Amino acid sequence: MDLLRNLGVNSTVWIHLIIFVVAFAFIYLLMFKPYFVAYLKRLEMTEGNELRADSLNNETTELVLKYASLAKDLNSQTKSYYEMAQKEAQEIHAKTIEATALEVEQMLQSSRKKIVDEVESARRELKSNVSELSHAIELKLLGRDA
Repeated sequence: MDLLRNLGVNSTVWIHLIIFVVAFAFIYLLMFKPYFVAYLKRLEMTEGNELRADSLNNETTELVLKYASLAKDLNSQTKSYYEMAQKEAQEIHAKTIEATALEVEQMLQSSRKKIVDEVESARRELKSNVSELSHAIELKLLGRDA
């Protein structure tokens, strides 16, 4: 105890300790605690926003990859539908051309047959009229009117 008295510690140490605790509690409640709460909020906002931004960037990258994959799938489906429709159109086109070619061939054959029939009928008519025509020509040559 002599050591404490030599250092200047006496019975007022307890009063000083109580004053210190009251002053510390007062300063802590009015100064340190609000500043510490504000510091924690700021830290949460800055670091939390950084983490949130990183997670949003990762999510965005995942969505871009997902939708790129979906776009490729849709593009391939569209391409297959287009190729199928083009194939069907080509088949219809080929059938139409074939049908038209057959129709044209039939028209040519019927026209040829009509021409041949008309030529034959003209020949028959001429054969039947040959004697009349030759008699008319003979009369004209001889100068007689028929």
